Amino acid sequence: MHIISPSIKSSERNDSDDNVQLAWAIILCRFNDKLAVPQPRQYYIDFFAQNGMGGACDYWRVVSCNSLDLTGSQVFGWFTMNHSSSEVAQMHFPSERYKLVRWWIDTSTSWGHIFWLSENTSLQDRKKRYFLK
Repeated sequence: MHIISPSIKSSERNDSDDNVQLAWAIILCRFNDKLAVPQPRQYYIDFFAQNGMGGACDYWRVVSCNSLDLTGSQVFGWFTMNHSSSEVAQMHFPSERYKLVRWWIDTSTSWGHIFWLSENTSLQDRKKRYFLK
C-alpha cells in the first residue's frame, strides 16, 4: 500500500471555517505470489476516507482540532505487482527501500494510473488530475 498526499499552501485554506480538505490517493498493491488480500478494499476506504470509523481520517481530524478533512481521499486497487514477496527478503533496508516505491510506481502506471503532482498546480486542479485513466 502506498499513500500520496499533496502539500497544502496557506492560500488554499478556507479561512472562513479554518478547514483544509486534503484528499489522499491510497494505492493497494500486492506481490504476484500473494494473491490473497490482507483486507478488502472497503476496509481501506473506511480507514482513510470515512469519519467515525476510528481510522486515519478520524485521527487527523482530531489532532488538527477539526481543521483537516481527509474524506475526499480515494482508494485504488488491488493491483498485482510483477514482483514476488521473496524479492523483498533479499533486500537491504533501509538503503533499498526505494525499490519498493519503484515497484509501486511501475505497477500503478502499468494499470493505467498516472500520478500528477506539481507545486505550480492549485489544490483544486490537483484533485481533478490525481489519476488519469
